[in-house]
Amino acid sequence: MFKCKKELNGYFTVEASLIIPMVLAVFVIIIHAAFLLYGKCILSQDVYILAFRSTLLGQDKDMSPADYINNIKDEKIGEKYIGNQKPAITVSQNGKNITVSGSTKANHSAMSGYFLSPASGWESKAVGQAEIIEYAPHIRKIKRAKDILENKKDTKK
Repeated sequence: MFKCKKELNGYFTVEASLIIPMVLAVFVIIIHAAFLLYGKCILSQDVYILAFRSTLLGQDKDMSPADYINNIKDEKIGEKYIGNQKPAITVSQNGKNITVSGSTKANHSAMSGYFLSPASGWESKAVGQAEIIEYAPHIRKIKRAKDILENKKDTKK
């Protein structure tokens, strides 16, 4: 009926005890790196959008672009930084150039100090720049240049 084998091979157990932790570590590192990359992408997008909007909307509300960014940065950042700390945003203005800098950190306790994950976490930084341009005179210059070119083409015919 029921026979029990006296000799059992143990190599599957030994291989599993070595391979499973390695595979698990690779998955954890991939997930950790995905959180880092996600945070960096969102941060670079947010700092550029803040810089660009400040050149357009800050002037309409009769406030400096730096004040405008400081007023709306918490609303723009929101709660989308999953797996990362809320970023620190700084603003500087040099004439017509506005620079918005941000930094965030992906610090998870999983695999801390092992392999590629430093104990202090991975930090991401991004810088967005925009220039204040008065669009109406700029558009008029382009339209005038276009009209001049069209007049030259008409006179040559």
